[in-house]
Amino acid sequence: MYFDRKKYVPIFRFGPNVKNINPIPYFLTYIFVFIFIVYKFPNDFIAIILSGIVYLLVHESIHWLVHWFLTGEKAKVGVCPIGPYVYTEGYDTRNIAFIRALAPCSFFFITILLSAFVLPATIYVGLFGLFVCNLAGSFNDIQFGYFLLKYPKEAIVGDDGEMNYVQLPRSLLKKYKQFRPI
Repeated sequence: MYFDRKKYVPIFRFGPNVKNINPIPYFLTYIFVFIFIVYKFPNDFIAIILSGIVYLLVHESIHWLVHWFLTGEKAKVGVCPIGPYVYTEGYDTRNIAFIRALAPCSFFFITILLSAFVLPATIYVGLFGLFVCNLAGSFNDIQFGYFLLKYPKEAIVGDDGEMNYVQLPRSLLKKYKQFRPI
């Protein structure tokens, strides 16, 4: 989407974005989870790890599809040390960014919830595990969505390659006095 950036002023920045995040905590987490899976499930660890990779790909594909559906524009796909990610160049409205951020978490939550109605009760523990994994895998998306709810629907959201920014039309700065330009 195109916005005349001269009419907007940045009011909040957060980051670093996924391309500039410190990968060491993620690598340590991946190593810990891998060792745990190999130790607890020695016969199934390959299937579990492949399932995690498929989950990541489907999760990011949902971000991509929702962005394309809402804007008609194709988002870009990248890979960084912590995994794949979807990003856009330019800015989107706050509502589009919010929906795009929470779409994968919502999709998997609804899928897991509906599965509980059709699958036998003996696998409810497994469904709960999937639910927890979904929340963990969507933590940054949920956090991003929470941040976006603080800003009016007229705000636009984008990133400059290093940080994420929220910008508000200059004409609305008087209306929303709680927001100050940065």
